[in-house]
Amino acid sequence: MSMRRCAMTCLALLVLVPVLVPAQSKPVPNSAAAAARPAKDTKLDLVINFDFSGLALHSGDAAKDEALKKRCETFAKLIREQVYPLLREITGLSLGKYYKEIRIQIVPNGGMNVKGAGGIASRNQIRLEQRYSVDRTPHPFDSHELIHVFNGCCGALRGFGDHTWHAALMNVVQVRMGWGTAFRRGDSVENLTRLCEKIEESPDGPKAFEYRSAILGEELNIAYYDLGEDAVSRLYRSNMKPRLVEKPSRGMTAVWGRSADQVLALVTDLERDYKFTLDERTRKALGL
Repeated sequence: MSMRRCAMTCLALLVLVPVLVPAQSKPVPNSAAAAARPAKDTKLDLVINFDFSGLALHSGDAAKDEALKKRCETFAKLIREQVYPLLREITGLSLGKYYKEIRIQIVPNGGMNVKGAGGIASRNQIRLEQRYSVDRTPHPFDSHELIHVFNGCCGALRGFGDHTWHAALMNVVQVRMGWGTAFRRGDSVENLTRLCEKIEESPDGPKAFEYRSAILGEELNIAYYDLGEDAVSRLYRSNMKPRLVEKPSRGMTAVWGRSADQVLALVTDLERDYKFTLDERTRKALGL
């Protein structure tokens, strides 16, 4: 089960195989909105069902009820016609290979029954509070929980709380929808400094794995701005089945455990294929 949390910018990889040649880098202006670029294929490969029955759709206030009903319809339309097709295109993963249906239930605010969670994704089941979905402004939509569903099927690095890829992927989705980025580059730069400080204070502390996972998430968000959408897509896809030319060191394995291969593959891809270099302080914090 994965819960909506704020461990990164939401404060927030032994076989030799051919290397993907990256497309021309296209840096992204900070928080810039651009013309919408819908997914090339919007036909669904599975059913996405919505349950709005727990909401106050029959309060007795006709105008209020009609406005909420329209927001629910817009939410469902955006998820079916834009968010899911875009995530499928970016990740290269069709969830129809794993599930016949995705079920999304919207509950009243405070109705999650999970402390600190405004949304939960477990396999093909998503639950979201009203404020994080149909009442979200200026657009009633969500991509966060669907990313959890994609991550759960693809095998890409998940890290602590499964938020390593969220900022970069959410930025891609929102820019493709014409709304501008969800997370700013400058915030990631500032967060990296604080996260490295946390690791330096307690490299083996109870939250060290959480902080290191968040560092990767911040670096991926910066990579989105510096390298563009195509780089994020290629990095995500290649991380599903890590391509390593050498094994992680003992120290790195001690720090990352079973995730060491994917972390090393991700950093190697960034530095070798995209010339995206992590500074020495960050490398040390990551156990590299």
